[in-house]
Amino acid sequence: MHQYALWAALEAEGLGVNIQHYNPLAYQQAASTWNIPQDWQLKAQLVFGGLLKRESLSTDGGQMSKLTSTPTSKQQNMNIAPVYKIAVIQMHSETLQVEANFNKAVSLIRAAANQGAQLAVLPEYHLTGWAPEDPTFKPACSSWKTYLDEYRKVAKKFNINIVPGTLVELHDAGSESEKLLNAAYFITDKGDLAGKYVKKNLWGPVERAHLTGSAREPHQVFDTPLGKVGLLICWDLAFPEAFRELIMQGAKLIIIPSFWLLNETSEEGRVINPVAEKLFIDSLLTGRCFENTCGIIFANAAGPPAQSFIGLSQVCVPFAGPLARLDWAEGMLVVDLDMSIIEEGESSYKIRADLARKDWHYDYRHTLAK
Repeated sequence: MHQYALWAALEAEGLGVNIQHYNPLAYQQAASTWNIPQDWQLKAQLVFGGLLKRESLSTDGGQMSKLTSTPTSKQQNMNIAPVYKIAVIQMHSETLQVEANFNKAVSLIRAAANQGAQLAVLPEYHLTGWAPEDPTFKPACSSWKTYLDEYRKVAKKFNINIVPGTLVELHDAGSESEKLLNAAYFITDKGDLAGKYVKKNLWGPVERAHLTGSAREPHQVFDTPLGKVGLLICWDLAFPEAFRELIMQGAKLIIIPSFWLLNETSEEGRVINPVAEKLFIDSLLTGRCFENTCGIIFANAAGPPAQSFIGLSQVCVPFAGPLARLDWAEGMLVVDLDMSIIEEGESSYKIRADLARKDWHYDYRHTLAK
């Protein structure tokens, strides 16, 4: 009864709320951040957001109500930042079992939509795995357009935005201009293509021997139902220039499908720190959020640790770092991403404001030496 009275009072003020229950990892982080006494137990948090306009619907059984996307006048005046429900799918793929991997991905996307997710993100190479030396790899990559079209149908059917990891695209097969592209797409909940990004920073000789990157093409930001979004892929995380180009164009969310393994570093590096790649991923994701006042959605591949899979898929923001994070196993995170955290990050650090100054002293598009 007390809860009902509280929510009714908030509704009268043009606000809506949502209870989120904590898992032990989030509890430990919250307890440390706010110095909560050890004998207290944190049960839930109450997330505030704008209340959507309520309309009446006529049915055979009488009247019922629904919420529409039209904001109330109070919500408009208060300029409340949206809260997006994000599904990060850490999927284990069977190498070159494209149809089976696609069916698994669709099942996971359906589960995300059933939980109310507005966006589902899959890992890099999720359809084919990475097996460029296999003679069946290129033929498998020739069907990329078929699966892209299928994902568009899935997005529309389940009313969910999708970044289907990456699709390896075979172009001009058999000709001198034949090439393989590693591409990420943003598909809207209407089935439209909002944007495409071809991986720019290829991982050493492992990828450069087989893939063609986007080289000096500028990074682009896409208008999506979740606002301005940038796409990067895996090793792009190592390059702060990529993030700068995106946020200078207004990106608030950056989505990174990945296929990042524990054995990516040298043997000498692993002697210094056997789990150096975990440190690399966690440190850079949190650091990039702080230094760019953005949110990052990182979807890595799942698999057995014995095969060097490390997972660590997460949704990361300034101040808090990972809102939720997986280990190496296959799984899915469904996370409420409050964009007011991003706004507060910029309010605190004013990174974007500095970048917009006419007298800003760095150039982020490198020029060739003359």
